[in-house]
Amino acid sequence: MAPMLVLRSAALFVVAAFFEIGGAWLVWQGVREHRGWLWIGGGIMALGVYGFVATFQPDAHFGRILAAYGGIFVAGSLAWGAVADGYRPDRWDITGALICLAGMAVIMWAPRGTDPKPGPPILDGVVRTIPSNRHQEQPMATAAPSAASRIAVVTGASGGIGAATARQLASAGYRVVVTARRKDRIEALAEEINANGGQATAYALDVTDRAAVDEFATAFKTIGVLVNNAGGALGADPVATGDPADWRTMYETNVLGTLNITQALLPALTASGDGTVVVVSSTAGHGTYEGGAGYVAAKHGSHVLAETLRLEIVGTPVRVIEVAPGMVKTDEFALTRFGGDAEKAAKVYAGVAEPLTADDVADTITWAVTRPSHVNIDLLVVRPRAQASNTKVHREL
Repeated sequence: MAPMLVLRSAALFVVAAFFEIGGAWLVWQGVREHRGWLWIGGGIMALGVYGFVATFQPDAHFGRILAAYGGIFVAGSLAWGAVADGYRPDRWDITGALICLAGMAVIMWAPRGTDPKPGPPILDGVVRTIPSNRHQEQPMATAAPSAASRIAVVTGASGGIGAATARQLASAGYRVVVTARRKDRIEALAEEINANGGQATAYALDVTDRAAVDEFATAFKTIGVLVNNAGGALGADPVATGDPADWRTMYETNVLGTLNITQALLPALTASGDGTVVVVSSTAGHGTYEGGAGYVAAKHGSHVLAETLRLEIVGTPVRVIEVAPGMVKTDEFALTRFGGDAEKAAKVYAGVAEPLTADDVADTITWAVTRPSHVNIDLLVVRPRAQASNTKVHREL
């Protein structure tokens, strides 16, 4: 935490502790010393002021702030008793108070977020960076999400773009809910995020199962961000010989899955007063290529879903953002598309010096999400420099 933020945080602790301990003391005097309801009422009001002052702490995590105030309360209560009531703390009182103060300092100001990929958290609207995995960090001014809209749901988070996006949104201060069918993968991801100082929860979910999606949605009154990342490609056959089962699966995951989770969570996004729906489509949703008709058709569906939803909900406090990546090299996308054929998967990226990575796309998504609330990034197409279109790629062979 920057020195000025530490000073601000410490000052807020002192002010809040005064009202917290003073309020408790007034209630004590009113009840135990029989001084009456005016003292009790004054104490209750002071405790309310304490709670209000606590909300101005730069750190957005309620549990962390209240735990740290516990240390301040212990030390401050001994000091208050000594001044107001003539209490004389013994060496064990003082030792315990010092331990509590040290614990408070560790809770509030210990370095967190040691993973170099996600970057440090965004605190109180201060300029922070979200680094790429290949490029030098560049400053990015972002608006800290409001408390009511701090939950971000990421689908398809078991790997690739989804996992990278969850890491970066957690690093940006969101409480991330990671979903995918592979429970072990998302649980490991949630553990990683939590170990690095973020907040994440894993929930095994198939977005094509509408009943399961509706049940999942009942857990939320409000959420701030929904990242529709679940999807994928199967096969590269021409229209004449394409497998209808593959086409159906791609439509269900890329389009109906996005429809299911968006419909289910749209009320909670609206209720937040500052919601954002992100649809991770593809450049395939904006231009066709041979051997890709099934995937292209599905991603055109994703694009049209996002574009139409934006028209239909304009005037509500929900943004609709479409991010359309081009050539992204991940561990699984091409391998899954070609049924596990590693040789075919490798040819997709052959000779391309620097295809996009999952972190590149996650960086783009996080940037779009963290723009001020009135700024809507309708469509952001992101390709590697070596790719001019779906069919024009520079290869160094």
